[in-house]
Amino acid sequence: MKPLSALSREVNGHRPATIPCGWRRLPADSLEDLINAVRQAAPTRHLPQSQWRTLDRMRKRLRKLRAAEQRAASSICSICQKGFTGYGHHAHPVNDGRCCDACNASVVVPTRLRQFAHWHAQQGATPGNL
Repeated sequence: MKPLSALSREVNGHRPATIPCGWRRLPADSLEDLINAVRQAAPTRHLPQSQWRTLDRMRKRLRKLRAAEQRAASSICSICQKGFTGYGHHAHPVNDGRCCDACNASVVVPTRLRQFAHWHAQQGATPGNL
């Protein structure tokens, strides 16, 4: 992969700029720096059309990386207040937040089952006529 300085030298020297082939492995901050360097330094006539498409793909990848960072940063269980990875679970009816796997299994699902059993008893239904 070419360093950003080599990339900007190519662009400023009026040679076609190339986007490093390893850009998919870059962390979000480096990817954002690369996108900005290419956009600022490369006039449209010096960057081939395929490179502009790659630049669009880089922007989409950056948006996904930023969204993943936000999810990871905000992944605090609304029941036990501990951090978790992944998407978590909807904690309704306990509260309106997201919860971890452990709280989902030990608190949320039993609460949902109790509410369903209570509703079912109020309806006068038996297991045979669900």
